[in-house]
Amino acid sequence: MTVGFVIDDIANPWHASCFKAVDAEMRQRGYSLYLMSTNGRATEEAAAIGMLQHGRADGMIMTINNEQDARTIKRLKELRIPSVLLDRDVPLEIDAVLTEHATGLRQATSYLIELGHRRIAIITAGSDIRPGRERVRASSRRSGAAACR
Repeated sequence: MTVGFVIDDIANPWHASCFKAVDAEMRQRGYSLYLMSTNGRATEEAAAIGMLQHGRADGMIMTINNEQDARTIKRLKELRIPSVLLDRDVPLEIDAVLTEHATGLRQATSYLIELGHRRIAIITAGSDIRPGRERVRASSRRSGAAACR
């Protein structure tokens, strides 16, 4: 059996470590993992979902480029294979593995404040995906500062 692993950026170290861990688990269970990178492009994401859904895979694990994109939500809603999202939050009944971003951001922000820093910036993903929203929310809450966008 084959499972597609669709990511939006192959250069992202988090995606690489996730792939490595998932691949090891899948191999132990007799599955093959097929890696596809969409390069952050909606057209490539649509093609990957379509290809995997129409006979190339028995399941799919993926990150998506934009959680608010109506076309992406529609494609996810129409999936006919078991699927799991990685650190994405969409208004559908679809399984997801979510990272808890707040604790790490609070720890990092607290550490910088303890060192005497008062002007702290966070560089992260945009608000169109869960990690960006969660990281900005967590850092703003800790410092009491408004987030810049």
